[in-house]
Amino acid sequence: MKKVILGALCLLLLLTFAGCSSQELPLVTVTPVKSGMLDTTAYRSAIEAKETVKITPAISGKVTNLYAEAGKSIQAGDVLFTLDRETIALQVKQAEAGLNAANVAYGNAKASFDSESAVIPAQVACDEAQKRYDQTLALFQQGFESQSQVDAAKAALDTAQAQLQTALRNLRSSVDSAAAQVQSAQAALDLARKSFDNCSVTAPISGEVLSCDLHVGDMVSPQSSPLTLFSPGELLVKIQVSETMISRVSLDMPGEITLSATGAVIPARVSRIAAAVDTATGMVEVELALPTDSIEGVFVGMMTDVRLLDRESRGLIIPEKAVIQEEGGSYVYLFADGQVEKRLIATGDQRNGNVEVTSGLAAGELVVLQSSTPLSEGLLVESIPVE
Repeated sequence: MKKVILGALCLLLLLTFAGCSSQELPLVTVTPVKSGMLDTTAYRSAIEAKETVKITPAISGKVTNLYAEAGKSIQAGDVLFTLDRETIALQVKQAEAGLNAANVAYGNAKASFDSESAVIPAQVACDEAQKRYDQTLALFQQGFESQSQVDAAKAALDTAQAQLQTALRNLRSSVDSAAAQVQSAQAALDLARKSFDNCSVTAPISGEVLSCDLHVGDMVSPQSSPLTLFSPGELLVKIQVSETMISRVSLDMPGEITLSATGAVIPARVSRIAAAVDTATGMVEVELALPTDSIEGVFVGMMTDVRLLDRESRGLIIPEKAVIQEEGGSYVYLFADGQVEKRLIATGDQRNGNVEVTSGLAAGELVVLQSSTPLSEGLLVESIPVE
């Protein structure tokens, strides 16, 4: 607003002086070519840890001991809290007893299978049927037995053989079933022991406790995450960039992070660009990583203003209204030694009333913003500086 008012006053002065006398030189407002970067959008964000882990217990239970608190340093494998083990300890004992019983049953079935005691009667019956059939067939061939007697002996043999096979299958099945019962009992014991081990909730990473919403006596479940850990060595910020601007953003692009609390400015670089636009907001998530040597005194949760910088090097900037578009090119009028010079320039991005100059000007040169009269090459003028 101040710049608008100042510009209006300067223009009023130009018109006033122009009307005083035709003998006076034309007046122009001038401003120096500045070295800097185009104004960039500030994105509001907060410092985050690159590696953050929410701690979720694998089982439900009551907290019996708590060893963590917000801000405490921890090492991977440290116990954070424990759950009541009494009921689960009984389940372990029950599972151990079940496994012992299953092993006994399997041993009996295996011994019976090895001795074949369960199939001996069927085997004896099959042997006797085979013997009778052989005798009947021999007598038939000598003319002492009829065909019907041979057929009856053969049918008796087939029945005995089928019964033997059934006895063998049943014996094998009893062993397999007993073995399956052992496996099931072992799995039940493993599960009970795992639940017992899960009563101690440990840290999966080394770092610090970011938050701890937990007290002794609280009930927790796999649906809750009462504790959060983070690794303080790597920090970042996340910003939401509109889909119309995301084409300007690239990996490793430089940025600046200004801490709201202290005003400190920390350099950063784009480390990740989301692969898709959020259809609900039209925004793309972009992450900027802070260098590890610049994070002293920076804490997770600090509010920041984040700016993306189009280029790592600083360029030349002039007000957009100083540029004249004609003859297929961009021109400005420079003021030096009491006269103006028309010069061809090359421009880059335009933003927020400023334009980037890529060639044709040097820092500190004075460009004309406004004039009380049309300008031409070499015209003698008087200048009014404007910052």
